[in-house]
Amino acid sequence: MLSPGDRVVIAVSGGPDSICLLHLLLEISAEYNLSLFVAHLNHMLREEAIQEEEFVREVASKFSLPFYSERRDVKSLLKKGETLEEGARRVRYDFLKKACKFFTASKVALGHNADDLVETVLLNLIRGTGLKGLRGIPPLREDGGITFIRPLINIWRWEIEGYLKERGIPFVIDRSNLSLQFTRNKIRHRVIPLLEEINPKVKEAIHRLAQIAGEIYDYVQREAGREKEKLEKKEEPSVVKLKLKDFLLLHPALQKEIIRLLLLEFPGDVSGFGSEEIECILSLQEGKAMTLPNRIQVKKENDELIFRKLRWIRKIPFEIPLQVPGETFIPPMGLFVSAEIVEGRILIKDPSCLKVSLDMDKVRGKLVARNWREGDRMIPLGMKSAKKLQDIFVDCKVPREERHRIPLICDEEGIIWVVGVRLSERVKITEQTRRTLIFKAERKEEVEE
Repeated sequence: MLSPGDRVVIAVSGGPDSICLLHLLLEISAEYNLSLFVAHLNHMLREEAIQEEEFVREVASKFSLPFYSERRDVKSLLKKGETLEEGARRVRYDFLKKACKFFTASKVALGHNADDLVETVLLNLIRGTGLKGLRGIPPLREDGGITFIRPLINIWRWEIEGYLKERGIPFVIDRSNLSLQFTRNKIRHRVIPLLEEINPKVKEAIHRLAQIAGEIYDYVQREAGREKEKLEKKEEPSVVKLKLKDFLLLHPALQKEIIRLLLLEFPGDVSGFGSEEIECILSLQEGKAMTLPNRIQVKKENDELIFRKLRWIRKIPFEIPLQVPGETFIPPMGLFVSAEIVEGRILIKDPSCLKVSLDMDKVRGKLVARNWREGDRMIPLGMKSAKKLQDIFVDCKVPREERHRIPLICDEEGIIWVVGVRLSERVKITEQTRRTLIFKAERKEEVEE
């Protein structure tokens, strides 16, 4: 974890874990020639937070350690859908990265202990997890060029408290750790005591499980990384292709990890990626695509999985007359729509719904391409009654942010084709069809405005 000459920021809350960590690092600082710095974040959640901040400042001063602190109102900084615990963690790590920059340090020492690891494993298990979550808290984690280290991760809370008591070292108690308002505290004060009634050494058992899961996860990740290098093909920074022929011969565990590693290569927030999204990617049908939360599109085409980072396009209302027959370019979408009229009945079945055939004589008046409007309705192919386009998008799992970008081909009576989604029942090919109108849509590279 540590190398001679390291510059280390110690995250000190004032509680027993971080105070113990501070003293242990002080004991070895001369041997390792460490430069130590103290960082404290006041989350502004409790009345006694000011006293705790002053306590940590005094501890740093006592040992002549440089001190850096900030006050951040965590409640006002919460993002939509975040719990207080999640928001506090995000704000805290952002602060610690800033402290590293301030001190030109490359490592942050955190006071997580063995009990914290056990609680995290249980928390992940309850929420739903895989091998990665069963590891609990990793001893080392790299993030943006900073290494977060946890020297106490194999030390139990009772050992830490014993160390401090034996040496008469003062610390503060965070009363919020006793509140059952927080899920982690429920696990600590209710769930674990119940489990200990069944197995008095359940914490040790879970700790061993985390170590085993970590070893297996590290092996799977390493092997997946090797296979990914063999299988992936980067055509440009925003496009990665994965050859399916050899990929599908791999063990499912490696397949899933390769997908996860590929997704991590794209910039943006990846918090929305989980096992469900990866399963959806693996089950994609030929010609079908899906768009993930941070605008990564995954498409299965020509025995490849194609990962593409989509660029933002402003929602500009448009209505463009279609050339029939002929080809029409839709500038806001970077899309070409070609139209061909053929004598006779031709039925096209394209799973991607990017090439369709319809009865030309059922088309009413001039054709235009436009985007989605409030209240749009259509009778989807195979159905008898009209549905709101909103509901069709939901049924077809079209991401919300994509819906205003999809062109609608309309005649004077309404929508006849939602490009790449559904065709209208009103213009379907039947035994009586005499002329067929064939549409084909080709999306060019995404445009940015």
